Amino acid sequence: MQKKRSREVDADSESHKDKKIRCEFSLTDLKEGCVELVTINGRPLSFIDDSGFQKIISPFVNSLNNSMAINSANIRQLYLKLETKSDEI
Repeated sequence: MQKKRSREVDADSESHKDKKIRCEFSLTDLKEGCVELVTINGRPLSFIDDSGFQKIISPFVNSLNNSMAINSANIRQLYLKLETKSDEI
């Protein structure tokens, strides 16, 4: 019987280091995604301020030349604004 060999991939290997991607992504996409994380996915609002999440989104925020910070206070305001809008409909 042949043993299955596990293959370990080093995340810091040269083949993965500094790999760049391009994607279509708007500030609206980012803000709506953050609202969805809190409302639909049940993440706590404080998740938006976590250093790991901020590290993930900072390249998007920086590339969009965003003047609005993506933080829990701003996402809460956006959620309340969207909730008010849906109540009016």
